[in-house]
Amino acid sequence: MNVDGLVSVNASRGDTELRRLALCGLPDLPDNISNDQVQSTLLRNASAYYRAAADLVRSSTQKAAKKTLGTMLIKEAITQCLQEQGNNPMEELYTRFSDSAAIKAVAFDMVEDSLVTRQVLAKCNLLELYIDT
Repeated sequence: MNVDGLVSVNASRGDTELRRLALCGLPDLPDNISNDQVQSTLLRNASAYYRAAADLVRSSTQKAAKKTLGTMLIKEAITQCLQEQGNNPMEELYTRFSDSAAIKAVAFDMVEDSLVTRQVLAKCNLLELYIDT
């Protein structure tokens, strides 16, 4: 499998973990499994998959990979924001992408693809970007 294929696989896995996260609100979880544990694991997995995709893109020599790298970094930052990690991934993201248009486009696509909700964007201070569309 070529690098593009591996990037697509990792990006799809990250997206799938976010879709699984949406199912966490369902009441069918066994009593011995905490909803918080499940959510934390799914967010950690999504972040890892997006990071792996970004690392693969970085190692690629293809020019078209730059846009994909940005998308993976933005998705990773959003999942890290939801995990409430010590540093502020969204602040770092704004530092990396001086133009908020890329962040706005990815956030909009994530809502349209049902990967996250508008409430999630609000938690990451991205709702203003989404509303401006």
